[in-house]
Amino acid sequence: MPDSIYLPEGNTIKVDRKLASGTTVNVTLGKLPTADKPVVIAKSNEDCTSKFEITNKPDDTELVWENDQIILRYTSTEITTWDELQAALNKGGLPMSDGTGLIKLTRNITAGDSDTALSFAYPGHDVILDL
Repeated sequence: MPDSIYLPEGNTIKVDRKLASGTTVNVTLGKLPTADKPVVIAKSNEDCTSKFEITNKPDDTELVWENDQIILRYTSTEITTWDELQAALNKGGLPMSDGTGLIKLTRNITAGDSDTALSFAYPGHDVILDL
């Protein structure tokens, strides 16, 4: 892998011309996104998200181009089953800037006859279940 650019918190990369074919910009972020605070990686007047590789990219995140910015943000995954809810609890929810984890439900979820009780024993931080 080519060398990586370290991008300190609050800094961005400015792309002021078209990147050559085959170009890959490897970036290591000094500050990772949270569910409530995405990270702006670059400013560009064209979508070149496919040229960027984030070396420390968390699971459940995506690079998007919005308002002339390349942004790393968490994807929102809709939880539709009891098992998906338990899996989200096991991961501690999506990380928030205040150190908690967030799980947001947008629909009713009912336990089936064979479903076990939910476990909230996530070490490291509190988990907020937003109903």
